Amino acid sequence: MRYCTLTDTLLRMALSYNESVTAEIRAEMARRRITGRQLAASLGWSAQHLSRRMTGAVAWSTDEIEQAALMLGVPLAELVSPNSQAS
Repeated sequence: MRYCTLTDTLLRMALSYNESVTAEIRAEMARRRITGRQLAASLGWSAQHLSRRMTGAVAWSTDEIEQAALMLGVPLAELVSPNSQAS
């Protein structure tokens, strides 16, 4: 029998949240036909910096999500809302 600890639960929630944010950013990039390299350059980041977030190797910080929202021209809530829907 495996016991689920609070740490396990919080880790799964954080991963799920990060995946959701990444999916929303990826969708907005597709709608605007912006490549990862273009978004990274507009944010002043290296392509590797963005790639590590887009692949889930590194979690998005709140500041990074806010910067991405500004560059993509969408409200921050659109990227972080668990119920956001593509228009």
